[in-house]
Amino acid sequence: MSDAPLVAVLDYGIGNLRSAQKALEHVGADARLTADPGLIAAAVERGRLWATQFHPEKSATNGLRLLEAFVARCA
Repeated sequence: MSDAPLVAVLDYGIGNLRSAQKALEHVGADARLTADPGLIAAAVERGRLWATQFHPEKSATNGLRLLEAFVARCA
C-alpha cells in the first residue's frame, strides 16, 4: 500500500477531470479518476474521508499550492 493519500476523483460525466487528477498527482496524491463505487469505498477504508468540489489547478502556482495543502491535510 502506498503512503500517498488515495484521492478518488469522481467522474460525474462532465468536465475536464483529468486536469484535477494530474494536479493532485503532481503534489503527491495517489489520484484515481473513477466512477467505481469500490474504489471510492477503498479510499474511505484507508482512513479519513475528505471531499471537495473545486478546480484550483486552473489557478497555476497558487492553485497547486492549495492542492498541495489539501493533500498534506489528507495524509
